[in-house]
This record gives sequence, structure tokens and C-alpha cells, in this order.
Amino acid sequence: MASRRITAAATLLSLSTLGLAIPAPAFRSLELFDRMLLGRADGPAECSYLLDDTEASMRAVWDDSGLGTGKFLEDWIKEHGEEDWINKIDEDLYATGESSFWCNSLGGANCPDPDDCTKYLDKKVPQLYWILKAGKTHYELANHINDYLQTQTISDTLAIPDIQDKFNNNKNDKSNIFSIISAALVTASAAAGPVPELSALLTLGIGSVGFGNAFAPDELDYTKEISDQLGESFTAAVEGLSVNLNLAMTGRDTKSQKTTADLPNMSGPWSTNIAKYFDGGKFLVANIEAVAAPMLDNLSKFLKQGAVNAILLPQEYFVYIDTSYADSESCAEDGGTRFWVDGAGCGDFWKLDGGEPNVMGKGKKDEEVNNMMDIKYGGFDIAIMYGNAIQCARDHPDGKGAIDPDVNKLPTDGKPAPCFYNYPVFKGKKKHEYGTYYLCNDGDDDINTTGRRASGTCD
Repeated sequence: MASRRITAAATLLSLSTLGLAIPAPAFRSLELFDRMLLGRADGPAECSYLLDDTEASMRAVWDDSGLGTGKFLEDWIKEHGEEDWINKIDEDLYATGESSFWCNSLGGANCPDPDDCTKYLDKKVPQLYWILKAGKTHYELANHINDYLQTQTISDTLAIPDIQDKFNNNKNDKSNIFSIISAALVTASAAAGPVPELSALLTLGIGSVGFGNAFAPDELDYTKEISDQLGESFTAAVEGLSVNLNLAMTGRDTKSQKTTADLPNMSGPWSTNIAKYFDGGKFLVANIEAVAAPMLDNLSKFLKQGAVNAILLPQEYFVYIDTSYADSESCAEDGGTRFWVDGAGCGDFWKLDGGEPNVMGKGKKDEEVNNMMDIKYGGFDIAIMYGNAIQCARDHPDGKGAIDPDVNKLPTDGKPAPCFYNYPVFKGKKKHEYGTYYLCNDGDDDINTTGRRASGTCD
């Protein structure tokens, strides 16, 4: 993973150039994390690790080949348990009185910087310095994300009413977009970029999977504006983020009844969940804003796309694979909205002819696709959208494809999760009569998840 040292100003500038109207949130002070050297450059080796947000620098602190902080944490947890572990490990090994380390809630928890590393070295526990440092950066990262998730910031950023006006033919329709927005949050968190492990905090803080689900309203009031529905979605998201933080730092969360076994992205050779969660020193982050920036960029993009999907799906849009085009060259002859999908054929975006039992379409929807590709509405990569929808249809021929609720199976390469674009798909021929298109089967590789029967023969 390449080092990424980006200032706060540059981060906000990069967001603004993407057309995201982001008001400046009240981020917590990040002066600590602007310093790349969290130990002492002129001190002993145990305190002089250079942290530059690369995996190698983190593992130098954590792995047995380096300082062995991971094993140190594992051994202490095995002996003393997970409950209030960060507070108790400080009291057990360093603090002269009651520890002030809690780091377990958004906003107000006590979570100070550890003392100078050499003081821990004097007590022969330099690993404790790095454990407390990881706990501190974990806490600050969670609060950084929480600041971003504030409803007004997100509502302004996404401009949901504008998306509704652009894509919803019925301007008075207050369709429930909660489930799709939730899915968008999940896939966005999985797209954390070069430090995918850091998506753990956001993944469990959101939506229809993870802990946020426990706080999601059973049914949203459809008379509310979509932006208000979105606000309720983010309330659930922040609740979930809080649960994740509490679990990771105290080993329990009585409100959600979750346990540390539910923490995401656990790895390593350890037997305790806390050691697995902090494996590899993944939370020893030197520049939180730079590390979080790609995750939040993708969050904005996929949330906008999720809102568009939520509005278009009830209007019976679908992906049509037109078998009259034999190759990529013929598929792209007149440009427009058609894109060749390897292994499937020439994909296009159509709308079903409402109320008909057979698959009948109204032709391709160039205007909608062009709007979808606009960065203001999510900047869809249409070829990826078609491919994702087609694979979802093949994996779920009953038309019920959805994002896998196992957060540990989400992609970490910046791509949308499987079935993120769960539009119905039809593959076959077409015949134009009386102002509409009849869509027919054509061979052994037919795909039809529209919920309607093919229109017979197009010969």
C-alpha cells in the first residue's frame, strides 16, 4: 500500500472537484495524526517506528518479526479477559491510579494520548504504548467518520431532492429508499481503497446489515421527504458505529446484545477476538483524513447511485441484452447507452411497458443513462452496472438478488458489491410493432428476471 499523505484542505478540495457540495464539518483536532513519527526519532528502537500508513510500517510494530505488540495484546487478553480491556491493561501495567483510557463512545469518551513512549519502555512494556496508540487512533477514526455522517452534511452532499426530481416521473412519490441507501452504505464502506481494513468501522456502522440494522425503523413514514428518510437511515448508521466502537474497546454492548465475535475484518493467528480485530496494527494510522478520504469519496458516490437505483427500480427499468448485436464493434456503432459486457453481450438500459404480462419494452433510455453518468448523480460506470446486474441475474435467476449480508465478503477493491445494481435483466431478440418492442427468447443462454414471460417469437 502506497503512503498517502494528504492535507485536510487537499482532501476537501478533491471532494469539491467531484461536484460534492460538502459543508465543512467540525472535525475533531487531528494535530496528533499530522505527525508521521508517532514514536521518538532520537529515542530507543522500541519507540522509533516510522508510521507512514503503509502495511509494512504497521506490521513492524505489531508482528512477531518486529516489536511483537500483537502477541503481547493476545497474551494479556487471554489472561485478563475482554471486558473494559483498554482501561484495565493500562491500570495493570502502567497507570499509578485509575486509568483514564476508555475510548469507547462517540464524542465524549475519555481517550487521551498515551504518555511518552520511553516511560512505557522504562516499565518494560513498550508494546503497551502502541496498543494505547492504536486504541486512540481507532477512537479518532470513528469520530472522524461520525462527524462526516452528520445528517445535514450528508443531506447537503447527496442532494437527494435533486436526484428525486431528476429520476422520478412521479414527483409526489415518496418511495422508501431506506433499504437501497443502506446497501449503498455497505458497499461504499467496503470500497475503502488502499487500506481496506479501515472500512471495518464504517461497515458495522451502517444500514441493512451490521449493527445499524438493530436501530433501523421498522417502517419509514412515506409522507416524509426522501431527505428526511435519509436522515433516519443515518441515525441508524451512527448508532451502529457507536456499537462497533463500544464493542471494540470494552468487549461488550448491552444495548445491541452483540459480542466481540461480531466484529468485522478479524484476522491473524490469534485466539481472542480483540487481538484479531487489531491484527497487523491496522489502526496505527498517521494521517486519518488521508486514509479516510477514499472511503468517504466512495461513500458519497455509491450513496448517490443507491438513491438513483431506489428511485428507478420501482419504475421497472431493466438491463436488456440485445442479441442482435454480435460483437463489441456492432454494439457500439451508434454510441449511446449500449456497452459490451464480456461473456454476456450487448447491454442496454430499457423500461418495461407497464401492465403487460409479456416482456415488452419502450426502447432504450438514453436520457436516464446520461444523467446517471453525471457526477452530480453518482457518476455511474454503465458498463460495470450492466455487468453487475447481469451477474446478479445469473446468480439469482428468481430475480431476488441482494447484497450478501456477510460484511466480511464485501469487495475491498473499490468496486460495488455483487447485486448492488440488482436491476432485472432480459436477454434475447426484439421485434418492433405498433410503437412498442416485443422481447423474445433467443437460444440456450436466455436470461429473464423481469418477472414476466418472454413475448414468444420475434422471427
